[in-house]
Amino acid sequence: MPRLPVLVDGDCDSRFNAVKQAFRENFERGWESEGAAFAVYLNDEKVIDLWGGYADASSMRRWKWDTMTLLFSSTK
Repeated sequence: MPRLPVLVDGDCDSRFNAVKQAFRENFERGWESEGAAFAVYLNDEKVIDLWGGYADASSMRRWKWDTMTLLFSSTK
């Protein structure tokens, strides 16, 4: 499969630009093969809400803010 353009969208508080860059690098370096989303709340405020890549790379269907996925808790 040919390398697809890197697509990253969303909002990120400027204090966390390094996180946004790391998220983008996951796609640029091929560590994320399709798509992903990432959000962080700090003191009840959403400070990072990013998504990128493809919901289905074979059809080039972009990952969007409302793309559904299977979720596992990472806060235990």
